Amino acid sequence: PVALATYIIANKSLSEKRPDLKSWAIKMKATADRILALTKDIEKHLGITLDRDPSKEVTLQCHRPLKPGTSRKSNVNRNRRKSNPMGKQKYGVRVPRNVKEAKKLDKENGNTLLQDAIVKEISVIWSMGTFKLMSKVQRKNMKRYQYTPLRIIFDVKQDGHRKARLVIGGHVVDATGHDVYASNMKTISARVLMLIAIANQLDVITGDIGNAYLFAKSDMDVYVSLGEEFHMYNADIP
Repeated sequence: PVALATYIIANKSLSEKRPDLKSWAIKMKATADRILALTKDIEKHLGITLDRDPSKEVTLQCHRPLKPGTSRKSNVNRNRRKSNPMGKQKYGVRVPRNVKEAKKLDKENGNTLLQDAIVKEISVIWSMGTFKLMSKVQRKNMKRYQYTPLRIIFDVKQDGHRKARLVIGGHVVDATGHDVYASNMKTISARVLMLIAIANQLDVITGDIGNAYLFAKSDMDVYVSLGEEFHMYNADIP
């Protein structure tokens, strides 16, 4: 299409006879120029050089053909799964979806269990110097920062204990060039270790580092907007 558009524009007699072809050719050239500019931006961002030789074939990896009468089922997106398979209720207790609903449930139940869980979570995070408040002057120069949303996730333990966890929306951050993999021990590995310890009559000592992820330094420049949960912890926080 680009070669044809170039030929139409160069052929003045054809352009005069068929103004509709000339209009199409101009639009096609403009589209091709935009695609080329985007390609150069991608090359610069990824640090690669693409081969633009049109004589070379480009192979694409395609899905295998479907059998007649069948449909392709897409995998379930993990972000769309319900974090609580029991729905809004857990162990007979309603689990709130946000801070506003948590305050409403506390008022209906005549206690402050959910609000206490929020304050406990924020107090620990705030005491570790996780956040740095920015002045108005600093906020004017935030082009290199990426915005990430914050939210509170609620849970109910088997003993009825309310749990609140502050999470950040890392899925909206451009993590290109950063390590985003977090390894975890499989259950079978832990059981094998227990079996080895029992077979050798060894003592098993376990431990937990509270809010361990806060000890890691981040080399990404991100900023957040503090919500109502921070004002519940300290009304002086802007």
